[in-house]
Amino acid sequence: MEAKVYRALLKILLSIAHPSRRARRQFNDRWIIMIYLWSVINDRPVSWACDEQNWEKDQLDCPLPSNATMSRRLRTIGVLQLLERLLMTLTDALPTPLVKTIDSKPIVVGAQSKDRDAKRGRLSERQFARGYRLHALCHDGPCDRGSSLR
Repeated sequence: MEAKVYRALLKILLSIAHPSRRARRQFNDRWIIMIYLWSVINDRPVSWACDEQNWEKDQLDCPLPSNATMSRRLRTIGVLQLLERLLMTLTDALPTPLVKTIDSKPIVVGAQSKDRDAKRGRLSERQFARGYRLHALCHDGPCDRGSSLR
């Protein structure tokens, strides 16, 4: 299953326009992202994806970078821009967005309340009160723009 998802992401990634920044780099931005996605799809760390034993034979067509190279390159502007373009392309193609927003709001109960479920917690910096915390998960945008709970 992971290999099928990987191949589908590879096709989408190769269809996205992305200028090559430096010709002398051994590993291009697309290859760095594909190694990263292989680790994410398999729910493993990036260092795991840098080991040839964890890849299928037909998936590798060039050498793998070291873990240090992956760590450094995943923070470069080119890789981050391409990853953002991939995310936007996938978001446009799918009916439910991949990125969701989570927000929480404290709900305070009075000091005389006998509610045993109300716990003491942080309201804001240096403020504590008894009550609850409502958590909302939204995928239409920020939760505070009036979007409904889903």
